[in-house]
Amino acid sequence: MDNVEGDEWLFSDVLRRLRFERGALVFDADYVRGRMVKTTITIAAEGKLVIETRNRHEMALRWLRTLRGKKHIQLVSAKELAEP
Repeated sequence: MDNVEGDEWLFSDVLRRLRFERGALVFDADYVRGRMVKTTITIAAEGKLVIETRNRHEMALRWLRTLRGKKHIQLVSAKELAEP
């Protein structure tokens, strides 16, 4: 399974990996169509959210920033790159 450029994340990718376990909704993914995800998200009945990543360094922090609406990629102009 190789990663395909431009391949979009689909709702079915999430739905296929959802399960109900001990009163919590759990999403667990290792690889999805060649993309290394290695993430488990658990939402407990009382609302506690746990995001665990494996072998992904600071990916959990990136997930949190994304959930809060922050972008991890931003456009940089050539002028900005040329400035010291």
